[in-house]
Amino acid sequence: MNGWFLQLCYGNHTKQTCLMSYIELNSLIVPVQVENEHTNTLKTSYLVGSFHGIISHNEKHKPVLSLVILDDIQSITKLEKSNDE
Repeated sequence: MNGWFLQLCYGNHTKQTCLMSYIELNSLIVPVQVENEHTNTLKTSYLVGSFHGIISHNEKHKPVLSLVILDDIQSITKLEKSNDE
């Protein structure tokens, strides 16, 4: 493995070439507090994504990525109404 792909892989960006088995494909999970003023509720959602590798076709290469948003429906709570309303 060589070229631009190594720029995407932390720790391998300074190498000229690298074996695919050395590349770690880490994922991310980021909790986000969502306040919905329309329904007056608060909940936690998670941004979940990962880099799965590359797909190659006719000497062209592109990354395979995913990103989803998951709602934790057990975290939904009603907010108290403010005095401004």
